[in-house]
Amino acid sequence: MDLPRRLAIAGTIAVSSLALVACGGSAPGQDGAGGASAGASPAKSYTIKPGDTTPFPLAAGTYRLNWVTTGCPGGLTVILTGDNGYTNEKSSKLPNYSRIITSVPDGNYTITQTDTACSQWTVTLDKIG
Repeated sequence: MDLPRRLAIAGTIAVSSLALVACGGSAPGQDGAGGASAGASPAKSYTIKPGDTTPFPLAAGTYRLNWVTTGCPGGLTVILTGDNGYTNEKSSKLPNYSRIITSVPDGNYTITQTDTACSQWTVTLDKIG
């Protein structure tokens, strides 16, 4: 294969990759407005922080839920709650935690953290399947 053809193929791959990354979507709390509207299309990734109460849409699938906290020695209990009756709750004393949640149904969701004394935390939710 000659060099000009390889460069053309590499350029096509780079542009395609950039387009895929650009389609990722926005997340609650990142725009300073507190979240996405409940009727919005599902994004592939969300970042939730204290005070983010606006429901966000999730498509059915598998998600990776991560949290990071500082100043919360008792740990966290994070609850994913859907308007469809779905609830998923997990507690951990680890300041950095990651887990996989399978079989999440379509719906609008909120994430809450139950320790009111803990105000420095961030949860990210990424669709992986």
